[in-house]
Amino acid sequence: PHQFSGLSLERIPDETTILNFRRLLEKHELATGILGV
Repeated sequence: PHQFSGLSLERIPDETTILNFRRLLEKHELATGILGV
C-alpha cells in the first residue's frame, strides 16, 4: 500500500511540473522572439 500511495502522490506534482515546464517554454519563446534569435 505504501508504494501505491507513493505513485498516486507523484502524479500530482508531475502535472504541475509539466505545467511549469510549458510556462518556461512559452517564456523562452517570448524571450527569443523579442531578441530576434
